[in-house]
Amino acid sequence: MIACAAIAAALLTGSVTTGNIVCPDRVLIRNLPARSTGVTLTAVGATFADGITVLNSHGLTIIGGTYGTPAKDTSVTYAIQASGVTDFSIANARFYAGPGGNRGGVQIRNGVRVTVRDSYFEGHRTGLMGYEVTDALFARNTFRKATSDGINMVGSHRFIIAGNDFFWSTRVGSAHPDGIQLWSLKDKPTQSDGWIVNNKMVGMMQGILSSDPKTEPGSGIRLHFHGNYAAVIFSHTITGGLLRDSVATDNVLSSYPGAFFGDLGGSLKGFEASRGNTQARNVRYNGKVTLPPRVYWWGDIPIAGKVGSQFDSRSHMLGNTVQP
Repeated sequence: MIACAAIAAALLTGSVTTGNIVCPDRVLIRNLPARSTGVTLTAVGATFADGITVLNSHGLTIIGGTYGTPAKDTSVTYAIQASGVTDFSIANARFYAGPGGNRGGVQIRNGVRVTVRDSYFEGHRTGLMGYEVTDALFARNTFRKATSDGINMVGSHRFIIAGNDFFWSTRVGSAHPDGIQLWSLKDKPTQSDGWIVNNKMVGMMQGILSSDPKTEPGSGIRLHFHGNYAAVIFSHTITGGLLRDSVATDNVLSSYPGAFFGDLGGSLKGFEASRGNTQARNVRYNGKVTLPPRVYWWGDIPIAGKVGSQFDSRSHMLGNTVQP
């Protein structure tokens, strides 16, 4: 077993296994050098009550662990906050927001080849955010009791968001939550080449929204939405703002009992053919009495196997997620 204060220094020389420790204070990991094998922080059994910050580090894989606690908000907005990382991965971890309802689970900024997979998020304002990341894989994560959004992807390029599961039934204040929200940044390259596939969004939320900027050049280029299941209370199931060369196929678009809109079910908006967009085989249901069956998409993703940390080889394909 290693002391909490010794973790960062130990990772500079090799992989670390924590054992069943409790770290009440935030752990800072920084300046891990690039190396051919990477390093692993095996945190199974560990609790980081105030989370971890990772700065300018390369080849770090975090496996297991609990980050944050329902009893207290973390001192930093996100339980794990990473910036300037490459080949960074989080897997099989658990994230809990405190009672304030305004904390996040994971934020990765300016990351290249990043993975967050098979993890559990509960009670966050935003569970998982990629901000100006490239070659990202967010797969098979579970999101519960969010006070706003599940996944945000912002100003990013070449990413797969696949097999994630979102469910919450309570609205917090005037929040207008999204299962997955995507947007581009003003005066930055338009978000592009994303694959949003086989995600399930049920309950008090919009399904998927690609929103800003609301003027040209629009919110996304070559975004692909396939096999997503959105049975939601708010009016948007899948909506794109000025998308270009984007595709939506084989999605289930449904209302949910208590929906804030009519009986016809969900909507698909923003895929105008005049902008090079395509839509096919999307099905609308009235789910206010009985929810519709799940549909999956098993097509080829050209960037599959080319995104995510090179030290975490798990694919985007469906598998067991961490359950509460």
